[in-house]
Amino acid sequence: MNPDNYLQRARDELKKDNKIGALSILEEGNTRFRDSRIGELLEKIRGELSHLQDMQSYRAFYERQQHKPEKYYKFTRRLERKIRRWLGRSTRRVVEGCLRNPRYLRLEKDIREGGYRDILDLGCWEGHFAVALGARNPSIRVTGMDIASTNIEIANELNRFPNVRFQQGAAEDVVKLFPAESFDFVMLFEILEHVIDVEHVLAAALAVLKPGGKIAITVPVAEEEEEEGHHDEHVRFFSDGLIQELFGSKPDLAIDTVPHPPRPGKAQEFSRYITFRKT
Repeated sequence: MNPDNYLQRARDELKKDNKIGALSILEEGNTRFRDSRIGELLEKIRGELSHLQDMQSYRAFYERQQHKPEKYYKFTRRLERKIRRWLGRSTRRVVEGCLRNPRYLRLEKDIREGGYRDILDLGCWEGHFAVALGARNPSIRVTGMDIASTNIEIANELNRFPNVRFQQGAAEDVVKLFPAESFDFVMLFEILEHVIDVEHVLAAALAVLKPGGKIAITVPVAEEEEEEGHHDEHVRFFSDGLIQELFGSKPDLAIDTVPHPPRPGKAQEFSRYITFRKT
């Protein structure tokens, strides 16, 4: 193995958004060879992952990332949004959008067929899936949770349903905010590629899940042709090998591939849809 091999392997990982994998490769190569090219790329990736050094940095990073441009907060924009929300237009648009989303449709099918009643959406973003679930399934209770205050504010503005609520917090906080075994279905959609410690987050999710309850996870499927740095917030790539390593021994494990809604001019994107039960 020479410096060029290490560089190529690291760049291959970066094309798949696997910055943690690239970092590990480069640290080994830098220790062996002290090559300036390896050192420069290593420092670049360390800088991009600085938000993972501790939870305080992690929270601050996502608070900044989700903050809207200043024009979003202008009085006229706020008034326009209030009118749309009062009329229910924004909420209807959100629900209609979810019905065109294969991931949402698969999620709702799982919840209905399993007869689940207490749903936790960890990393809910602006609450679209949680709101749609509550709107279309009035007999269930849905709790959405996200690390960014902006996302929770928007989710609360969209929500018109008494069976849906939102709570700010990182996924790691869930054990502090809810009693053990509070939910019978926990979803983590497009979140594990962002977090500091995957196993810590999974342990927290399982702690608030009832025995026999179900977890549903989606992670993006990376394409080999993606350009380096395509997703700046992603820190790991869930290869089939890593998925098996993390989830292969879980009870009633099912792994499928679900498409995202197509975007004009963009290549089709997919996610792995992973479910298992808590014994």
